[in-house]
Amino acid sequence: MATKRKAQKKSKLRHAEYYDFQEIQDKLYADSKKGKTFQNLVSIIALPENIRLAYRNIKKNKGSKTAGTDNRTIKDLEKFSVEQLIAIVQRKLGWYTPQKRVRCLRTRNTITRCSWAKMRTVYMYLKNRANKDKSCFPAIGTIASDLSLSRSTVFRALDDLEQKGFIKRKARWRTKGGRSSSLYTLNDP
Repeated sequence: MATKRKAQKKSKLRHAEYYDFQEIQDKLYADSKKGKTFQNLVSIIALPENIRLAYRNIKKNKGSKTAGTDNRTIKDLEKFSVEQLIAIVQRKLGWYTPQKRVRCLRTRNTITRCSWAKMRTVYMYLKNRANKDKSCFPAIGTIASDLSLSRSTVFRALDDLEQKGFIKRKARWRTKGGRSSSLYTLNDP
């Protein structure tokens, strides 16, 4: 088993060297070890050498036979010449705009600075939706969709807001017994 993994590792290294991409990978690795923050990696990803290397690695993958969201498999991509494939991938990467991601470490009963930001965002959303009684009842999915947050992030923010005393949450039920969205009442901080 160990020798099979070593053989795979060596073949990946050979492929990277074959496409003259090993030097770029080594430089990126060395810079990351020094703590460098990277920007504009899309320009490296869009290099013809990287696209060729990625295509070769993906082609060997068992999952490449499974159709993607566009109903295409690796067999469909084989119909293009190498230059056409590179141009298609580069055009699609040209449309890509990276989104800033904030990673939060959360420990039990503590709220990180990141959590405060999301709590504040959810609180202001509820405040904007509240009536004169400082109450509103948007669904979790609505809040998540409107704020571009995940449902679990909204749940955590609401739990934290309730724990800190910023809101009161009350379950609501439909006349036939099904669960409805909760009623949120804002407390003055």
